[in-house]
Amino acid sequence: MAQTKSDWRRALLTARTAIPEATRRAASEDIARRVRSLPDFREARSVLGYVALGAEVDVAALLATAVESEVGVLVPSGAHASDGPLWAVYRGGEIAHAGVAARTLSYPVFAIVPGVGFDLLGVRLGRGAGFYDRALAALRQAGSVRAVGVAFECQIVPELPHDPWDQGVDIVVSERRVLAVHRTENEGTGALAR
Repeated sequence: MAQTKSDWRRALLTARTAIPEATRRAASEDIARRVRSLPDFREARSVLGYVALGAEVDVAALLATAVESEVGVLVPSGAHASDGPLWAVYRGGEIAHAGVAARTLSYPVFAIVPGVGFDLLGVRLGRGAGFYDRALAALRQAGSVRAVGVAFECQIVPELPHDPWDQGVDIVVSERRVLAVHRTENEGTGALAR
């Protein structure tokens, strides 16, 4: 019997929450090191991240690196425009300006994307509200974007259910590996890179 998105959310959130805090902290550092080494991270003109909630991968160190590099660093603002979610400027742990639309960002964009889970094809399972599906669609329509999903190894599974509107990621990074995924242009899900 195939598991539903809700089944996967429960199982993956339980697995992530079970990771001891010290282990999560060390794994987040390993993930940050791997992401920092990606050429697309160094070449980005805008870096999109997030402020970790609960047991999510903590990307604060990555955002600090980007701020030091003087590229635009933004996080979700919680607000929406007609053409997609809006972003807030992030400077040294503070949110300076909210209301930045995807079309006004400097491209190429490097988007660090959280998830409840990811699969080997780049399918992303979120919390179910669709924020990142809408955000990635708007970003991809506006310019060149590299979407990088960050997750602990226990959150990466062989295959997740997905819908046609789901936006996948180009790369998945855990504390153990970097998985490159091949997607066709504007396609939410893809096939494993060969």
